[in-house]
Amino acid sequence: MVETTAIPRKNPASSSRTIDGQAVIALSDQAQIMILNDVGTRVWNLIDGRRTFEEIVALVTGQLVDSNEYEKVPPDLSSDIEQFLEDIAARGMITMGGMEGVN
Repeated sequence: MVETTAIPRKNPASSSRTIDGQAVIALSDQAQIMILNDVGTRVWNLIDGRRTFEEIVALVTGQLVDSNEYEKVPPDLSSDIEQFLEDIAARGMITMGGMEGVN
């Protein structure tokens, strides 16, 4: 379970590009490539090593509310984002840490 205060940090060995609204993440040292959907791309773009899980969920929720692409925000958005972060952490694309080292 991801703590609300956990701070995701991108693996420095990862690289990404957004193509047609979908982020493509590559980890060359592990020969992994992952293509993200719209919400995953929004989350990935918000991971800056400073924002907490809770802040990312709030920002993505706000983006979805403001966009004309979604009629309503999925009720399980927070758990979907949590599962996504756990998945990309297991793949080595991010690490989850606390507030230490954040200025």
